[in-house]
Amino acid sequence: MPRHPNTLFLSAACLAALLASGPLCIAGELQCAPVFGDHAVFQQAIAVPVWGRARPGARVTVQFAGQSKSTVAGNDGRWKVALDPMAADALDSLREAPKGRTLAVASELDGEEARRTFSGILVGEVWLCSGQSNMAAKVRHNHANQDPKDNLLESNFPAIRHISAPDGWRMAVPGSVGEFTRVGFCFARKVHRELKVPVGLVNACRGGSRIESWMRVPPDGLPGAEAGKKKVTYGGLYRERLAPLVGYGMRGALWYQGEANASEGHTYFLKMEAMIADWRKSWGPGDPSTGSGRDFPFYFVQLAGIGRSPDDNPAMGDGRARIREAQRRALGITNTGMAVAIDIGGEKEHPANKVEVGERLAHWALHHDYGRSEIAPSGPLYTRCRIEGATIRIFFDHAQGLMVARKENYAPPVPAPDAGIPWLSIQGRDGTWHWAEGRIDPAAGSGLAADTLVVSGKGVEDPVAVRYAYTNRPVGPLLYNSGGLPASPFTTEASYEKP
Repeated sequence: MPRHPNTLFLSAACLAALLASGPLCIAGELQCAPVFGDHAVFQQAIAVPVWGRARPGARVTVQFAGQSKSTVAGNDGRWKVALDPMAADALDSLREAPKGRTLAVASELDGEEARRTFSGILVGEVWLCSGQSNMAAKVRHNHANQDPKDNLLESNFPAIRHISAPDGWRMAVPGSVGEFTRVGFCFARKVHRELKVPVGLVNACRGGSRIESWMRVPPDGLPGAEAGKKKVTYGGLYRERLAPLVGYGMRGALWYQGEANASEGHTYFLKMEAMIADWRKSWGPGDPSTGSGRDFPFYFVQLAGIGRSPDDNPAMGDGRARIREAQRRALGITNTGMAVAIDIGGEKEHPANKVEVGERLAHWALHHDYGRSEIAPSGPLYTRCRIEGATIRIFFDHAQGLMVARKENYAPPVPAPDAGIPWLSIQGRDGTWHWAEGRIDPAAGSGLAADTLVVSGKGVEDPVAVRYAYTNRPVGPLLYNSGGLPASPFTTEASYEKP
């Protein structure tokens, strides 16, 4: 059975912000937040908030799944109720959806009544999808370059649902699924197949957007150099796209952004840390009735490879090396996960292969949130290093079956044991970087608990640091684990502000 330690609910402060943020669905003088609609998905196993506005003093009654909850609208007309936790709807087939149930909302004051109903609502898992163009890209976009063996436009999973303002909820069926976020849909499809429960996606994206626009206020601790840059507006997209959704019951958030901040390093980490904390605060301190905490899952995509990388610079550090390192270090934030995409990039900004991006995000959710411990959440992630004479030993998490492999397009990586490990460099004590050689040291026979990588460089007798794939787009063989998931680029240096 799925675990439910991290679900979101509506706090009073967030309700006030939401109701002030934009228009609501209206039936007479009874209003419901726009995220409620036909074919919606409610989050299972938590109290489900339903809110809106009515005439001040009106009695509002909400009915769903045999429950009836009533409240009185305040002096400002705001009202909110919470439905009791519910189990996910059972699915007899992934190709068919249950009829769903009707959410009925009614208000009464001085003999005058207003009603609003929404039909076909399911209970399952709900995830927020946010970021810029690579998350905003729809299933129908760039269709000619998709895997011909997996025609997403013909998908028929009616219990997977999607909402993106101003559109209402859509079902993942031919003729409709093309409007879904492609990354989000591929995530949902993987979760749906594994758990066999309805999945809802709440889309809040904007192409070209910077991270600052999704933050209400600047983070503390930004270096002075940041102040001299072109002024950046904070909070615009938070208010426009996110605030109307704050409080809707969800499992967690998926984030694919960074291209608009690609020149940054540690400053991006600081912004990401502050944004995650702020979003969690916005959704409230948790639900005491279920033990839900505010640290809801936040899973993000490390930027894919792009363009070409010079092969004559062992220091690397070009292009997007530093922001990827900032993203990798964001894994130190509580309850986060990162889908590595270094192996599926291309010459241009928007890699076509978003199927594996979505599925790699799903690995994190399945492993950490749904009790599927047999599913590796990630490829190898650097954790620490140890200098051993003229070599440096690299330790990883999730490195079972560490191997060198080649990947082409949508095909799984193919082991290449004789290929060597390119894009690996070592730094001597004099500060000079040199191309390095790597030797995989399997756990079996090494006396260590997991597979490690031993790195050395010709003529480097006193090494101090290692970099791997620390460049814009490392092509050729790369490191993977036995599950076919790629290792994240990394540097062992404490500071990564300099190229």
